[in-house]
Amino acid sequence: MIYRNLIVPGLAIMAGSIAISGSAQAGKIAPYVSNSETTFSIGIQYDFGDMQFDLVGAARATKTDTDNDVTGAKMDITIPLTGDNHSPTLRAMGLAGSTDVQGEAGIGYDFAKSQALIGAGAQGPYVNGGINYYFGGLIAPYLGANTLDGAPERDIREPL
Repeated sequence: MIYRNLIVPGLAIMAGSIAISGSAQAGKIAPYVSNSETTFSIGIQYDFGDMQFDLVGAARATKTDTDNDVTGAKMDITIPLTGDNHSPTLRAMGLAGSTDVQGEAGIGYDFAKSQALIGAGAQGPYVNGGINYYFGGLIAPYLGANTLDGAPERDIREPL
C-alpha cells in the first residue's frame, strides 16, 4: 500500500516534469534550415586592363547554411561596350562568404584575347570588384555595379 501511494504519484510527477521541461526546451530552440537561391543579374563594370566599360550578365546559385555561411557558384559573361572588338569573356567562379559579401575565384576565357584567365574578386550588395590574371601575364582589375543583392539568410522554422 505504501508503495502504491508513493509510486503512482511519483511517476505522475516525473512524467509531468519531463513533459514540461521538454516543451520549455522546444520553445527555446527553433530549428534552422539552409536556404538556397538561384538568381540572374545584369550590370556594368569598368575594366582597368582594357580601359573600357563592359556589360555583364551573370547567374548565381547560393546556399546559406544554418550559420549564415554562404557557398555557391557564379557564371558570368562580359561584353565590351567600347572599342573595336566586342567578343565576350566567360568565367565560372566558386564563391564563399557571408550573406552580405562573398569572395569569388575561378577560371575563364577571353575570346577577344584568345587567352585563358584566372579571376578573383568580391561581390557585395549591388557592387563587385576584382582582378583577372591572364596566362599571358596581363593583370586586369575591374569594378562594377550590378543587380545582385546579398545572398538569402537562413530560414527559421517555428517549433511544432
